[in-house]
Amino acid sequence: MSSSTPAALRSVIAVAAGVFVGGIAVFGVEALGHALVPPPAGLDVANPEAVRQAISTMPAVHFLPLLVAYLAGPSLGSALTARMAPAFPLRHAGVVAAFFLVGGLMNFRAIPHPTWFVLLAVLAFVAAPFVGVRMAGRR
Repeated sequence: MSSSTPAALRSVIAVAAGVFVGGIAVFGVEALGHALVPPPAGLDVANPEAVRQAISTMPAVHFLPLLVAYLAGPSLGSALTARMAPAFPLRHAGVVAAFFLVGGLMNFRAIPHPTWFVLLAVLAFVAAPFVGVRMAGRR
């Protein structure tokens, strides 16, 4: 980005890019996770009630790829944002992580998850901007 671009616009672009890249990363890790640990046979993922029922009986191994996605995606998005931000990289990365935190909380409200998973996922979302800034080499 050109140094003549206003700082506020660079901030908005940095955050938008981080959310976009982080979202792609979450999707990619989730897809890989579903390939490695497929959902139960016969599960209709388009049926929210069937998904709720299945989640209540799934073993922990089914949640691990999702937990990795919830740390990796926001961390990568935060890293990109921290690199692009004109100043205050941690604040910018925190905004990116906040988008993922809100999305995750909405997901947990719509589809109940095990309490242990929700707690670890929230911890992952909170840790993501710190991990991302460290990955970006900015403080």
